[in-house]
Amino acid sequence: MPRRDNSQGGASRHKYSRPARGNNRGQNLVDTYERTVQRPPRREPRPSQEEQQNVHVDDLKLVTQRWEFRKEGKHKVLSDNTEFLVVGVIGGARTGKSTILNSICGFSSKATSPECASFPVGSPEDQACGKHCTVGIDMRVSSDRVIALDTQPVLSASVLLELLSCPSPCMELARSLSVAAARGARPPKTSAEAINMVMALQTAIFLFSVCHVVVVVCDGPDDTRMWKLMECVDIFAPLVSSATPMQGLAPQANQDSKEGFRFIGDCVFLHTNMSQENMMASRIAALENSLQHLMVDSKLCRRGLVSCWSGTPLQQPKGMDNGGDRRKNLSFFVLPKESPSNDYEDQNSLLKVLMTRLRRQILGYPLRQFAHGLTEQEWLIWCGRVWDTLLKSKDVAEYFFRLQLTSYKDGGGW
Repeated sequence: MPRRDNSQGGASRHKYSRPARGNNRGQNLVDTYERTVQRPPRREPRPSQEEQQNVHVDDLKLVTQRWEFRKEGKHKVLSDNTEFLVVGVIGGARTGKSTILNSICGFSSKATSPECASFPVGSPEDQACGKHCTVGIDMRVSSDRVIALDTQPVLSASVLLELLSCPSPCMELARSLSVAAARGARPPKTSAEAINMVMALQTAIFLFSVCHVVVVVCDGPDDTRMWKLMECVDIFAPLVSSATPMQGLAPQANQDSKEGFRFIGDCVFLHTNMSQENMMASRIAALENSLQHLMVDSKLCRRGLVSCWSGTPLQQPKGMDNGGDRRKNLSFFVLPKESPSNDYEDQNSLLKVLMTRLRRQILGYPLRQFAHGLTEQEWLIWCGRVWDTLLKSKDVAEYFFRLQLTSYKDGGGW
């Protein structure tokens, strides 16, 4: 028989029905176990729409002035989408790179979000002072999921002056090239012209490794510097792309990484600032023939999906086709020079028509899915790996030292 406890008014209770003070420790341990072990781990909340719209212009800088890849802040504008197009542009100073890219992707200065805002365009004051607006590589993302990459001028005197005035990034780049070439951590006298050339080569290799379409902008009909640069890119781009690891980005990428995966974007040659005399069909055809003979076996020109003769007012000469079926591999376009005078109203209207046609041809590229179905976030990781591989490339480093010993042997530097 259970004992009775008359201290509480004679109420009858079981001896275990009322635990003493402090005896509930076991129950507390059970509750703690259920909260920490049995329950699934708490997931961090995804950024809200307001947080995604809170994008600063600095978050869209892909490569900084110190020639460093910047990954921070890009998750605010990139998603898990696999259907996207990457368009890059490269060229000299004052060739209209940023203006062309703004027109192709539909960026406007009146956009409310920075990721859709237009790329900065140089003013006449900047042109008179020998300055350039774009430093490093900038990124924008349109509402149609077109990722645009705008680069600083290559092979430009303004960049060379900037290197001479601020030698610290150049010395770091020269040091990394010296280490990659196994020549020690202290490089010999560094040529500013050689650094300028290597930076242009690295920019072009990076674009062709991460972009579907790369627009190579040339200034007028006599600018062949970009042609020679593309010949070097044709050699080094496959080496850098195949040396970049793809593990962990896509299931199929792990299989292809054993033999080396190569991704090379399509090259579109664009000659801007063409005068009224050079816009004659015979001269355009002669310029295209010269470029075709130079890039006939290039890996950068595989599909001629962009043409200034397709759907434009320009009339293709009948006897211009001397390259056979290989002509289809070259993407070539021309744009006339914009004139503020009303006397060249026809030329300005032709510029608008050709710009619209160029935009449609580039945005109509059939390749809308990146290699192996990479998402936008995975594409950003791939960009970082390509840039790291590019800075450590022994082939590019050896090319840099060859330049210092040959072409830029007596050039100025540090």
